[in-house]
Amino acid sequence: MKLNTYETTIVIHPSRSDKDVNATIKKYKALLKEDKAKIVHEENRGTKNLAYPIQKQTSATYYTIQCQAPPTTVDKLERAYKIDEDIIRFLSVKLDKHGVAFHENKRKEANKKIKGEKDLPEEVQDIVIEEGKKQEEVNPIRDGKKYCRFRKFGIKYIDYNETNFLLRFLNPQGKILPRRLTGTSAKYQRLVNAAIKKARILAMLPFLTDNLK
Repeated sequence: MKLNTYETTIVIHPSRSDKDVNATIKKYKALLKEDKAKIVHEENRGTKNLAYPIQKQTSATYYTIQCQAPPTTVDKLERAYKIDEDIIRFLSVKLDKHGVAFHENKRKEANKKIKGEKDLPEEVQDIVIEEGKKQEEVNPIRDGKKYCRFRKFGIKYIDYNETNFLLRFLNPQGKILPRRLTGTSAKYQRLVNAAIKKARILAMLPFLTDNLK
């Protein structure tokens, strides 16, 4: 059976102890191994504040597992997530070749432990114009011509975990900035929309940016 690469993130109830969290993770890793899935990478991202309350909780523990598995295994995982009281939210996404390459490169850069390394490469941070400008100034025009910076820098994948970056595509009311303001092509506008939607599902981004205040 063909194996696909998936990234599955679970949001664990904040009242659970470290022992309970470890037991939960161990249970789902065992499920993956039973189905002959290969765990590529796993990360405990710690306890984070939620962008909006879930089940009256304002914080939770995030844990991410990247694995190579058949679609049936991911379906089995999600069925188990739904009935697990320890898990208040989850998201599983299939990574294409660009997503796989992105995460591999990101892990390599993290392993280098470069002092002062930024969350994103400089070329990615420059995809939209500098922060702090007014919405009417967002139009990234150079020499009188608008262009898509994703295409210019050859960026193929937009990570929904990079919330600080995605916030640049939202106006003060939480609406996604249109292409006429950012210069983003239709293809990459869809990718931006999808990344923001995924971040919102996991309560990493609010539906209204006023919630951040």
